[in-house]
Amino acid sequence: MEPAGRLLFDDDTKEIGRLLFEDPLYSEYESLLKLGRAMQQNRSGKGDYIFESRGGEQKTLKTASWDSIEIFGTQWRVLVAKANP
Repeated sequence: MEPAGRLLFDDDTKEIGRLLFEDPLYSEYESLLKLGRAMQQNRSGKGDYIFESRGGEQKTLKTASWDSIEIFGTQWRVLVAKANP
């Protein structure tokens, strides 16, 4: 994710290029938006959020950790998330 909220990559290709804070897909997921704001403000961290499971069949709690990389003067947040059983 770019710090402004654009998703650069996701294993669910429908999410690539979307803007986390503006796209209606994410508007009802307050915990995800809260995590995104934390990612904007912090170069690394961790947190939990609720979002659709792969395929959008149901909502699931996920745990995520992120760190930052800088390439060509641009920062990107790299997040790894795991669904909780």
